Amino acid sequence: MKIKNLKTLLTGVSLIVGLNSCYNLQHAIKLKKYDPISKEQKDSLFNELNPGLKEYLGEVYIIDKKDLQKNSIAHFHAYAYNFHKGALCLSEDYKNESETRFHEVAHSRYFALKKNKSDFSKRWRKIADFKYGRKNIKDIWTWKDGTDGPKDGMLNPHSVTGLEEDVAHFVESLGYDKNPRDIGKLDSSLIDGLAKKISKERTERDSLILEKNYLLSKPLLNFYDSLSLGLYSSSISIYSLLIELDSLSRIRREEEKPKEECLIFRSYYPLYFADTTDHRYQKKLDLLKEYNFFTEEEHKKLSKDLGSLNYLLKEEK
Repeated sequence: MKIKNLKTLLTGVSLIVGLNSCYNLQHAIKLKKYDPISKEQKDSLFNELNPGLKEYLGEVYIIDKKDLQKNSIAHFHAYAYNFHKGALCLSEDYKNESETRFHEVAHSRYFALKKNKSDFSKRWRKIADFKYGRKNIKDIWTWKDGTDGPKDGMLNPHSVTGLEEDVAHFVESLGYDKNPRDIGKLDSSLIDGLAKKISKERTERDSLILEKNYLLSKPLLNFYDSLSLGLYSSSISIYSLLIELDSLSRIRREEEKPKEECLIFRSYYPLYFADTTDHRYQKKLDLLKEYNFFTEEEHKKLSKDLGSLNYLLKEEK
């Protein structure tokens, strides 16, 4: 690392205000053994970013997880400015996770807008209509009521720790590795599997019925015919029972997706489970597009996906 860059980093230590805003002295010193990745490496690693997210992306460091803060896999140093750009640290183990990259790069644009006296934060607070702070949560994964996922216009409990985190969790939705259709197919594949199983069982049963009828059509049955007739009758009964049980399972699958599965998906893809009757979600997406966090195409996709799976979690009345 260049001495000039290290001096910039160390100077930023005096401005420590939070996990993603800056970093402590110990971490800054550890960065001495690292160099920022090259422009070519950065372009390759962040090739999925739109122009708006790339605009304020400064130096990027790929470092060992032990040199990050405890329980951290990445963070952005907003006040370690070299003129107008901060520094981003990614764990070697998580550098290829799209959501992580989108999340941290969102911080670079957010803090750049803030430094440039943009009214973005003011407008976001007005939309959020929410007082940020940890008093709203048990921990960064759990709301006070013990739930997780979207709530009060936020995508997850961690969002309430600061406006910048609220913004970043919306932007990281661009990095989801599954769309709502994919999640629907996961359950559909189980239903299709049951349908194939039932079809196979019916084929086997029908074949046994033909064999049984053939034996019954014979005027005289020998010992082996009688034995086979008994086996066919027992097997037909077993297949009939299997068909009935599998048919019931298929009907249940078609009528209601298992809620516990949906709760897991909600933790990973909260945008899809947002309550769209709370218009703050859509308004936040709109504002992010206006300030070039999203392209027009990205905004349309996220707006379409917003809350598209929330119906799966609604209780029957």
